[in-house]
Amino acid sequence: MQILEFGSEGSGDGQLKLPQGIAVSGNQVAVADSGNARLTVWTSEGKWVQAVKFDGDQAFSFPLGVAFSPTPVVSDQRKNRLVFLKPDFTFDSVTSPSEPYRVPMGLAGRVGRLALADSENNAIRLLTDESLSATLDKLGLVNPADVKWTDDGRLVISDWGNQRLVLSSADGIQAAERKLDFSPGLISLDPKGNLYVPNGPGQEIRVFDASLEPVKTISLTGTPYPAAVLWVDGRLFVT
Repeated sequence: MQILEFGSEGSGDGQLKLPQGIAVSGNQVAVADSGNARLTVWTSEGKWVQAVKFDGDQAFSFPLGVAFSPTPVVSDQRKNRLVFLKPDFTFDSVTSPSEPYRVPMGLAGRVGRLALADSENNAIRLLTDESLSATLDKLGLVNPADVKWTDDGRLVISDWGNQRLVLSSADGIQAAERKLDFSPGLISLDPKGNLYVPNGPGQEIRVFDASLEPVKTISLTGTPYPAAVLWVDGRLFVT
């Protein structure tokens, strides 16, 4: 397995500062460049494409989660909102200020449907066509960091505050859990259902199968505090 590295520290083209969430659509890789208050776009080979940044009320404050549903969506943590972009990454819309998000974190996208880890509300929010459709708040979550859809329509949740992983039905019924010895970050699934979980303090990626049984550990010695991981075509992108 390859771990692809690209970018350098800074705020210019081809640079990142506090990169967080990462998502892919076709040959496009979008990274939440949190420290620079922008979204950056690369090719899957690591070639710089563009920075996405807005002014005024549209401006990002601290973008963190990224997904495609099928167009780009970004969770703006400090503004407690989701930002919806057009296919060319121009601004489209934001969730209403009346939406109940508090510190929105990781996102998972399907066509027309989103799942959001709403961290300080200890809940997973489900959206259909940009509108809130369900709240999953009976799973005992504490500051969930991320959520991902499985191929069979279930949810895998990175339960940061409880140091565990949770497998749930789409209506919020827990099917399995895996206790950890660290607080998991932003996670990724591969086509076989294997789950990749960054262990920041341990400088490693833990891998679990579709039933949350441990498979292996990938060492990232020398990589300072990995926050997010993305599996794409046999390669791992790590921020």
